[in-house]
Amino acid sequence: MSEQLAEPGSPAPAPDAWGAPRSKTISWHDPAAVGGAAPALSGRELLQAIVDGQLPPPPIAVLFGARVRG
Repeated sequence: MSEQLAEPGSPAPAPDAWGAPRSKTISWHDPAAVGGAAPALSGRELLQAIVDGQLPPPPIAVLFGARVRG
């Protein structure tokens, strides 16, 4: 099998079958609120506060569209 390798430091070539590159813009709340509340809460309490809307979800959850459910 003959694979085309990219030069070090350059991006790998994208096959035409991948289509055009896309982009996504996201917004999130500062996770400092969670960091400030976390020491006083158990893990379950922290997750419940996110479910209840008392604390913002983690930015990575917003990026992936994941939700914490109670």
